[in-house]
Amino acid sequence: MFQDSLEELDISHCPRITTGGLAALRNLKGLKRLDVSSLPGISSPGVVIILLEEMLPKCDVTANGYDHTLREES
Repeated sequence: MFQDSLEELDISHCPRITTGGLAALRNLKGLKRLDVSSLPGISSPGVVIILLEEMLPKCDVTANGYDHTLREES
């Protein structure tokens, strides 16, 4: 239903978001902005962010709250 019309999604700081849940976002072809900042349930945020950018090339992915190694900051 929303896969073509949803343009912005902010799931930052959501403790229940998993890598599998983020993979499902690939179906949101109309997404223009996505905020995945500080997701405690994601163990390899750097890889996940790269994959999101590949899956959603027209989407601006924001990922604040990670240090230089792209692991979540304490």
